[in-house]
Amino acid sequence: MGRASVRVLRNLYVLVSCALVVAALYFARSVFIPVTLSVLLTFLLSPLMLMLQRRGASRTLAAASVVVVALMVLAFVMTVITHQIQLVTNDLPHHKQAIIARVDDLRDRASNSWLAGISDTLTDISKHIANTNQENTPTEPPTRVTIVPSHLSFVSSTLTPWPTPSLGLAWY
Repeated sequence: MGRASVRVLRNLYVLVSCALVVAALYFARSVFIPVTLSVLLTFLLSPLMLMLQRRGASRTLAAASVVVVALMVLAFVMTVITHQIQLVTNDLPHHKQAIIARVDDLRDRASNSWLAGISDTLTDISKHIANTNQENTPTEPPTRVTIVPSHLSFVSSTLTPWPTPSLGLAWY
């Protein structure tokens, strides 16, 4: 094997590895996001808890008071954000004409840019694809299919596990 083919193969391994890591992170995001937030909160709140412990508070009391203070800060921040959102929604009708004028101005500027050409081209292509799909739709109804049980259906019935009660639910 030559140097070039080894280099290409190594680059391919790196690319596939990166793709697998990104895919794993994407599918595991429902686990990683809460874990990351908990680690972040631990780093933010542990110095305060350690300070309270050094001043003589027990570990339980320090942890409970830090959590209460954190929840109070979170409630305060959420109250401020909610108040600001209410102010913006109340003021929005007064700024309606100015917003419409700016959107129209942006639309006029964008109509002369190179993005408008790309947008028009993509719109034409999607219309052509939609027309092609409408022309290729079958005029006859689909064929009716009947599912017939296999002679091996006893295998699935013997391999199916018995229902087990979980979390106090009834047998189904």
